[in-house]
Amino acid sequence: MNTDRPPGNFRTILQPSSEEAWRVRRRSRSNVLEMDRTAAAQPAWSRDEHPPAPWLIEAGSRAEPGTPGRTRCFWHFGSRSAMDGLHMKVDNYDGGLLQLRIARRAGHSGIALRITSKEWERYHGLGERFDRLELSGRLIDCIVSNSASGGTGYKPIPLLYSNSYYGLVVTSTYPVSFGIRHPAFGDWVVLLSESSSLDVWLALGNSYRDLFSTMTRVVGRPPETEDWMFGVWRGGDWRSDNKESVVSELREAAEVDAGYSVKVIDAGWENPASRFVFDKNRYPDFGGLVRSAGEVGCRVGLGLYPAAITNTATHAELTRLGFLVRDENGNPYEHTLGNDNSERGSLIDFTCPAAVKWWEEQIGALIDAGAKVFKVDFGELVRLDARFWDGRSGREVHNEYPYLYNEATLRVVRRRLGNEGITIARSAWSGSQNQGAFWAGDQSSDFNPWTGLRSVILAAQNAGISGLTLWGCDIGGYFAVPSPECFIRWAQFAALTPIMLFHGLGIRNPWEFGKTASRVVKSYMKLHESLTPYSAALSAEARETGYPPIRALAIEYPDCADSLLPVAEREFLYGPDLLVAPVDWETEQRPVYIPPGKWISYWTGELVTGEAHLDFDAPLDVLPLWVRHGAVLPRHAQRQGNPRPGSRTPVVLEIYPGAGRREQWTLGEGLKASIEPGPADRRQIRIRSGGGWTVELRGRFCKLRLHSDDDHTSRKRHKHVILPSDAIGEILTEVEICI
Repeated sequence: MNTDRPPGNFRTILQPSSEEAWRVRRRSRSNVLEMDRTAAAQPAWSRDEHPPAPWLIEAGSRAEPGTPGRTRCFWHFGSRSAMDGLHMKVDNYDGGLLQLRIARRAGHSGIALRITSKEWERYHGLGERFDRLELSGRLIDCIVSNSASGGTGYKPIPLLYSNSYYGLVVTSTYPVSFGIRHPAFGDWVVLLSESSSLDVWLALGNSYRDLFSTMTRVVGRPPETEDWMFGVWRGGDWRSDNKESVVSELREAAEVDAGYSVKVIDAGWENPASRFVFDKNRYPDFGGLVRSAGEVGCRVGLGLYPAAITNTATHAELTRLGFLVRDENGNPYEHTLGNDNSERGSLIDFTCPAAVKWWEEQIGALIDAGAKVFKVDFGELVRLDARFWDGRSGREVHNEYPYLYNEATLRVVRRRLGNEGITIARSAWSGSQNQGAFWAGDQSSDFNPWTGLRSVILAAQNAGISGLTLWGCDIGGYFAVPSPECFIRWAQFAALTPIMLFHGLGIRNPWEFGKTASRVVKSYMKLHESLTPYSAALSAEARETGYPPIRALAIEYPDCADSLLPVAEREFLYGPDLLVAPVDWETEQRPVYIPPGKWISYWTGELVTGEAHLDFDAPLDVLPLWVRHGAVLPRHAQRQGNPRPGSRTPVVLEIYPGAGRREQWTLGEGLKASIEPGPADRRQIRIRSGGGWTVELRGRFCKLRLHSDDDHTSRKRHKHVILPSDAIGEILTEVEICI
């Protein structure tokens, strides 16, 4: 091989002058790409001690030594062995986006990519993990697992960000491992895969926002949302739910002013002998259940699993049709299903077009019956030695299976229901980011930091970093009944996430945990519902830019070294204006890191200036929560009972005056508001509304309460504006108010 030319096939040699583009230099005798790093692409706290340096990206391969009696494999980088073993193509796209397509040749059993790393670099991403945010020193296997602890998870999306402002995502489906400044690899970020090919995208940016925007062009952005999706969801206990218990629960919830917007009936609704047929003993009249739920403003969903149980009519039919995943002998691959391994069956083969069509027909029939939400569960069960219709092995399809399963379901929902329906999935891979909603799976029902409440606080942020934005978790965990204290603290956290979901084995309704828990949890349900316009605006931003609603402080404040501290990892921003520090242990006080800027206590109005560290007193009914100084929060007015589908709620703009920035919100159909700084910090509020809306301006504590900057207290100014719907009519109306 002529080593004086680039190895493999460099289709494009890049020499752009933009900071946001890659500059690729050829290096003789090695598979090396060299990129410039600008001084600005470093956090401020590292620049004096660690000057900028170029990246080196090297491709390598794994070769068997061929010595009898030896089984060890060696990874080669920048050597003739690596060059002979690889074929690499480089493509450049707008916005500093680079695609590497690497294929190995005969005699090599794996592919590797490594990127130089400096000691100041910090890394985030790699899916919804439950153990920590920052990844330095870790060796992480990205393979979809039925697991919710440690470095494993249901959504191990191979999307990585560095605080030197580059991003990387693997879009091929084979399992891949990341060694991130791990002792085995030294000062490198290393990707390892046994695949025959590897598809990797890299991007440069000037900020995390730039990178999120670029990388989500590759993996996808969330779909459009509707206000009902940001209501309060209720799952259930598959062991005991039936039509009577579900109808009774929904009516009682409405009576105690704790109504649900979505009720998802978990596994157990089907006839055990036949898939997609309702169990007449438990759900004799599903249509009647749907009508009863609609009377209290609730949509109904159904839990799914992608398999046919052994020795059932459905299994026999799908075997005859060839719609099941096969074993090496060509027979349906039968294995254990679910969490308790009590059932055996075979998975649906979603690489088979005819099987997908059959699945879509079943989902369509459930939509006809009245279901609007589908819980896409158990997408992690593909065995690595399985065989699929399209000729691929289980190892090749395992990570992609959640995407195929969810897409086959969501496609019917979008076609038949539009934004009146949605899926909520447990597992995901690259490309799943534009598929409906997601929840965090099964946690222990306690304060265990590795498997309980703290683990999902971390998972929420990791999911957002990895592009999964419409997210929620099982309040109180899944596997048991939590203590009232754990239930309250979990509900407080979930109230400041896009989806607030009560689900798990045993009781989960607030009124079932006693008077104190009922009162406190219901107040946070109201808080969550009132933030619907804010949550909807964050979802729209994620759809337009890729930036998530749940924001890790290390991503939002990369120039602040303290944002990487363990205490800061247990906090997050919900959107730009709400700082949330959930209590995740049996205590009524927790340390809090306050990031830069001025922040107003949601409860007392006290002003605190960051950066700062404080010990916050948090009685059981208090979630540590601050609002950014200068924020205007769009909220729904509080009301009694559950809204009817399609009904409108008055919108309140909650004002926290300060030296604000320009903001613009789309608050609902026909309603927009813009906030612009004026002279001497006077803020100009414009409201443009179509017909049918009632718009109200008021402050946090009264009709309008302004938080004074001079004495750190609040003073009342009763400036109150209401635009009644009969005055607006169908004419575009503009109202300006200066405060």
